[in-house]
Amino acid sequence: APSGSGYTKIYSNGYAFATLEADGSITAWGGTNNEGTGAPSDSGYTKIYSTQYAFAALKADGSITAWGYSYWGGTTGAPSDNGYTKIYSNAYAFAALKADGSITAWGDASSGGTGAPSDSGYTKIYSTRLAFAALKIDGSITVWGGSGTWGAPSDNGYTKIYSTNDAFAALKADGSITVWGDTNNGGTGAPSGGGYIKIYSTQYAFAALKADGSITAWGYSYWGGTGAPSDNGYTKIYSNAYAFAALKADGSITTWGDIKSGGTNSPNAPTDKGYIKIYSSDSAFAALKADGSITSWGNFDSSWGNFESKHINAAPTDKGYTEIYSNAFAFSAVKPDGSIRAWGDLGYGGAYVSGHNLALGKPATQSSTYRYSDPVAGYAVDGNTDGEFLNKSTSTTEYEQGAWWQVDLGSKKNIKQIIIYNRTDCCADRLSNYQVSISDKADFSTHTHQQDFHVAPDPKKIIQLGISGKRGRYVRVQLLDKNYLSLAEVQVIGVDL
Repeated sequence: APSGSGYTKIYSNGYAFATLEADGSITAWGGTNNEGTGAPSDSGYTKIYSTQYAFAALKADGSITAWGYSYWGGTTGAPSDNGYTKIYSNAYAFAALKADGSITAWGDASSGGTGAPSDSGYTKIYSTRLAFAALKIDGSITVWGGSGTWGAPSDNGYTKIYSTNDAFAALKADGSITVWGDTNNGGTGAPSGGGYIKIYSTQYAFAALKADGSITAWGYSYWGGTGAPSDNGYTKIYSNAYAFAALKADGSITTWGDIKSGGTNSPNAPTDKGYIKIYSSDSAFAALKADGSITSWGNFDSSWGNFESKHINAAPTDKGYTEIYSNAFAFSAVKPDGSIRAWGDLGYGGAYVSGHNLALGKPATQSSTYRYSDPVAGYAVDGNTDGEFLNKSTSTTEYEQGAWWQVDLGSKKNIKQIIIYNRTDCCADRLSNYQVSISDKADFSTHTHQQDFHVAPDPKKIIQLGISGKRGRYVRVQLLDKNYLSLAEVQVIGVDL
């Protein structure tokens, strides 16, 4: 997150954040494949929108600038004219609406980046993962894009449209519901009758709320289609990709859906009252109280056998926060003075760590070097994060017990974070049982920090370790079993003492 204050709002795509200042200038951060890079350097922007991999910003004159991953709505394809009033998006495409109700789309063609209706009179656009549905003044609906377009109603009178990954649900003024799209995503099974006032969704299920606060859910049962509370009095429903969380007037919360994502019987879900709003990442929730305190829960990975610390108990412990924002893997909370506190996955904007890469270009050694192509230790500190072995950017040892790699930072440093880029073309599972150590001695006979990691059989290609200000001159990565040790890059973020 950026330092300082004065930011007015934070936006996100799946992998990066972008914040808007009072003068309409933009700062973006996060992402690993250009999802947050290329933000415009001028000012005057009023709002930012996003696909999963790109951003699009709207100016007061209705002109649009897009950045991020080009193929999915980023640096190419945005309209060059002005007069647009709002931008909508699905996972891979944007659709912009003008005051006359005409629509321009760009991004992935198979996801609605092309095929938008040529007429006007549309008032709002909705989306599934790969499709769009536009609502006209008379309540009729036009759909285009990929899955989720089949079976759309031909009548009119609809007031709002909702969606899961691949299904739509449209609500009429009398509270009746019509659904279409993938049957496994809520495209069938909607309740009959009327009286519903709003519909919510996970990626695979819908939940509809009545005026008395009762809830009906349908869709994929495991991810929220069943298990909704049978009582009433709920005022609003929130969701992430796989679970729902419903809020009552007294600030108590009921959850259902995937336990690993903060749903039914999820550990650490709040049992107290006083919450005023709930926010979500891809598989976690964060709830805000009136005093500005935050509780966060979810993000369980059964293959690890425990709850990860990316979201659980990682929220700030102080009070005074007024708003929370999220992307797929991280949260950011803001205070009235514009200061920001981020938590979640470090690689996707979950924390801002001041400092620089202390390891870049420093002397590196390893226990041995793979004999056939000379993948030397220095490849892991050359500034190239490419994980392809044949591109000569990945260090590799021989097959041996306790293989290790280490870097000499030159003198004792204040280390705040270590980021490990794994090999990507194959063999990621080699980095499944390892140890990271910090020491003042090259032989590591003593150490100032040491931590073991026992990760899933298919570990992440990027691994972020929050070290919290440990001090030392040498950093070592060492396997705890017998295997090759392959590293694309090791970044040691910190400052000089």
